[in-house]
Amino acid sequence: MERTIDGLRFNVAVDTTTVAALLALAAAYIAISMIMQMRPTARQGVAFIAALVAILVAITGPLDELTQERSFAVYIFQQMLLVFVVPPLLLFGLPGWMLRPVMTNKYVEPIARVLTRPLFAFLLFAAVFTLVHYPAVCDIASAISIHSTAVCTCCCSLQVPCCGGPC
Repeated sequence: MERTIDGLRFNVAVDTTTVAALLALAAAYIAISMIMQMRPTARQGVAFIAALVAILVAITGPLDELTQERSFAVYIFQQMLLVFVVPPLLLFGLPGWMLRPVMTNKYVEPIARVLTRPLFAFLLFAAVFTLVHYPAVCDIASAISIHSTAVCTCCCSLQVPCCGGPC
C-alpha cells in the first residue's frame, strides 16, 4: 500500500514475521499468566503491550522506511526508541513472579548474576552496540541479508540487564 505524508511517498508494508513474533510474545505473556494462575497488575499489562507497540512502530511502517532510505536522524530516533524506551517498558511489564523461575534456575542464575552487574552490562551493551554499527559489520550484515529486526532485538536484549530487574 502506498501512502503520502507531507509530499513524501511511502510503501507501507508491515513485516509479517515481526507481527507474528510480537503476537507470539503477547500470547506467551497471557499463557504464562494462565498457567501460573496469577495476573499481572493493570499497569504491568499496559507497560508490556506498550513495549510491543513501540517495537512495532519502530521497526515497521513509514518510520522504518525513513530510517532505511532517507534520514539518519530518524534512524537515531528509532534506535533510541528501541534502546531506551522498550527495555524499561518490558521490565516494568514483567511481574517478578514471571521472571523469578527463569532467573533463579541453577543454570541461569550464575550467568545472570554476572550479566546484570551494572558495569559489565553497560560494557557489554556498549561493545555490541558499537560493533553492530561498525561499517564493516553493517556491510557484511547487508550483504548476507540479515534482517534488521534481529540486530534491534539483540541490542534491546542487551540493554535489559542495564536497567535492572524486578527480581
